[in-house]
Amino acid sequence: MASFDRQIAVDEPRGASFERHGGRIVADGISGRALRLMAGEYLAIDADRVVGSSGSTIMFWVRPHWNYYTLSKGDLATHTFLSLAWEDNGYLVLSDGWWETLGSPYTYFIANVNSRIAVNPKVRYRENQWTHIAVTWTTGRDGNLAIYVDGELIEERTAPVPERNPSGKLYIGCDKGTSLGGGGRWADSDFDELVVLGHAASKDEIRRRLDGQDPGWRERKYDWIKPVLAQPYRPKRDGAGRPVEIRAVFDGGPGEWSTERKSRALIARIRSAGFNVFIPCVWMGDGTRYPSPVAPPAKYKAAGDPLATLLRIAHEEGVEVHPWFAVSYRGRDFLPKFRDPETPPEAFEMHRPEFRDFIVKMILDVVERYDVDGINLDFIRTQGVTRSRFVAERYREATGRDLETDGRSFDARGCMKPHLQRFLDSAVEDVVRRVSEGIRSRKPGAILSVDGQPIPSMLCPSQEGRQEVAWANRGMVDLIFSMNYEQVPDTDALDLVRGELTDPEKLVLLLGSADGPDAKPHSRDARLVAGLVGVAQRKWPRGVGIYPYSMLSDDQVHALGEGPFAERALPRPVSAGPSLTRHD
Repeated sequence: MASFDRQIAVDEPRGASFERHGGRIVADGISGRALRLMAGEYLAIDADRVVGSSGSTIMFWVRPHWNYYTLSKGDLATHTFLSLAWEDNGYLVLSDGWWETLGSPYTYFIANVNSRIAVNPKVRYRENQWTHIAVTWTTGRDGNLAIYVDGELIEERTAPVPERNPSGKLYIGCDKGTSLGGGGRWADSDFDELVVLGHAASKDEIRRRLDGQDPGWRERKYDWIKPVLAQPYRPKRDGAGRPVEIRAVFDGGPGEWSTERKSRALIARIRSAGFNVFIPCVWMGDGTRYPSPVAPPAKYKAAGDPLATLLRIAHEEGVEVHPWFAVSYRGRDFLPKFRDPETPPEAFEMHRPEFRDFIVKMILDVVERYDVDGINLDFIRTQGVTRSRFVAERYREATGRDLETDGRSFDARGCMKPHLQRFLDSAVEDVVRRVSEGIRSRKPGAILSVDGQPIPSMLCPSQEGRQEVAWANRGMVDLIFSMNYEQVPDTDALDLVRGELTDPEKLVLLLGSADGPDAKPHSRDARLVAGLVGVAQRKWPRGVGIYPYSMLSDDQVHALGEGPFAERALPRPVSAGPSLTRHD
């Protein structure tokens, strides 16, 4: 343990000491003072004094001095927090980003690189804000790696991990314990309350230690939000003075709106929270959840026409409905003519014209037959590069090049060959363009939105053909719902993307209502949900969305309805006609 309250020293065990290469004590730590390590500075300690051979835990608070999107020599800068070598010439590393640019968005924890397993979630560090990181590992046939952020399990993996003894030093603040960096990647951060245990701690133990370090640690996650919420909230208003702001909630399953009684209860509940747009999934790649003359029904589709019923009830209550289509997602084994054996297992083949014809026809059929207010496209991407003979032949026809060769070739930043990038982009854009043109001709007031993760132009474009900014700037889509389900949304990236949009208000933040691993989600703290919505209202005033409805707790409903959504809003100005945006 090292608290860094009085000096750069080890508090426990007795007799252990740091080898110091720069660094200094600063006053404003988590509890008392903290350690500051600038670029070129690090600490080292004999690893065999503190790290177990069969498993350990390393935890600490870190406060970066850097912005996540700071460039170094044209690439995103990356940073090593911890590293050590093992006796088998493997190494342990905890790193923001990787030595190659392709890995820059992720935090990598590798217990032993020779085991070839890692956990690498996206962790968004905020400049001059404290984040608590804990990594645990156990060795053996059923070894386990896990990473916790601010007391929450973010990612874990079970796989064989060799039991080895450490060799040399545990380095804090640099990559000298690895065979790759030679000390060229620095943490450039403040550290506090460093703890190394000879066993893999549970979440409860990690939280107990956090309680001892800082009783208010649970509130610290809100620190970055408070200055934003202190800014005035000035929504756009119509001629009658009413706020105009999209407040959308996304529903992944049909169970909540399969009958008239359920639809009424759902609409009443979301209205009490202050939502004014409901986005129900009507196609999740396993059949339609409404009667369709174009596509087969889902096996669980309710009797009658639940979509028509939902629309009628929602419109009675002033709530818009934008049916949601998971375009390329394949939810069950059917419609085999729309894929190849090599197509990603949960995808339909976007490069097959007959699939694109099918999905466009299905979407526009809904636009024609139902009184919808908009259409939402999810999974509007290829989900990978298919190496099938059919796709390879189409690629050769389009470019005169070999798909297999180009699919293995990337530039220094990890970007695809431009020929392959354009090939992927064109297949996906074909669907977006045709849906957009079909909506404009059939129902000009309907809003076309896409769900995505728009990428700033300084980074490689999507390698699945998703080009949200280009679609918006060409007038094909009205809204981009930017999926940011983490507790700390990537606000820096959103600001960069917003600056690249011809109409910045086409960007809408889509927040999560749940936390935890995908297999064990739980409803997010209602105060955090309300706080994040308040941030979105001030930074991206067009609106905000929340996903999924199934994890929207009663506490969240109350916090929204009494907080950021207390003053009810219209999704679009009534006096301006049916559409919020100008269609190019």
